[in-house]
Amino acid sequence: MVRSAIVGLVAVLLIAKVATGWRFIWPNSAERTEHVAFSPEHTKNFEVHAENGSVEIVGQDDASADVEITSVLQASAHDEEAATAALDAMEVTIEGKDKDTCKVGWRWKTQRQIDWSGSVRFRILAPEKVNVNCDAQNGELSVSKLSGTAKLKSQNGKIVADTSGNSLEARTQNGVIDAKYRGPHIQLHTHNGTISADLSHTRDVDGEVTTQNGAITLSVGDDTSCKLSASTVNGRVLMPNRKKGFLKRLLKSHEAHETLGNGGGTLKLAVQNGMIKVKHVKAGSDSDSSDDDDESDD
Repeated sequence: MVRSAIVGLVAVLLIAKVATGWRFIWPNSAERTEHVAFSPEHTKNFEVHAENGSVEIVGQDDASADVEITSVLQASAHDEEAATAALDAMEVTIEGKDKDTCKVGWRWKTQRQIDWSGSVRFRILAPEKVNVNCDAQNGELSVSKLSGTAKLKSQNGKIVADTSGNSLEARTQNGVIDAKYRGPHIQLHTHNGTISADLSHTRDVDGEVTTQNGAITLSVGDDTSCKLSASTVNGRVLMPNRKKGFLKRLLKSHEAHETLGNGGGTLKLAVQNGMIKVKHVKAGSDSDSSDDDDESDD
């Protein structure tokens, strides 16, 4: 009887502890969604700043289709009433709808209380030819179907890009970069994270792909053209092995230098701690279908 009572008391205490933990992890929150649409007649550039939150930009084939900005605002606080007050104090800002550059962000309308926290998820539909400059302090950045230049920066978050403009630049301190690019200039940099760069549909290309702690996977195609320079301090460089002499596999080397196509510019791959793998994607296939399945020494 006593033993059962003790077991029951322990169970109650554990449940209470778990409940308290959940309350700490998932504080009271409130959310609302806002939608804005306007003519893209003058818009050529987007500057988006999300201090806490994420940004997704998708290009539209129809250049005359309205720009659509959907914002999901979320606020958290110690109780429901405070969370609602925090949400009421949050404001999405959209400046320059009738100018070349449209600036998107959010702010607190009143002084932020100590227990308030807020974030905004932006989703923007825009003409595919616009140039974008995005900064997300703590959140994911995603851009797709864009043919303008793209400059993407996240302090702590993943970056996903699918673009074909004159240049693509993506930087994150603590996050993964996954990029598909069909243009001439690329810069991908992360400090702690892996990088996947699909350049299988590029022609002449130059730039840098670097990470301090992580791996780099590069996909190239039949028409990819550059002077490829790959090096790692603590790791190895892997290259495709093709009987027709595309590239030579280097299993134990820390660096490799090869010329793809007619050369073009220099594409530098550099890793401090991690592996570099270069894959050749066959014409008509995607980046998951390559000819480098055999990883035995030559």
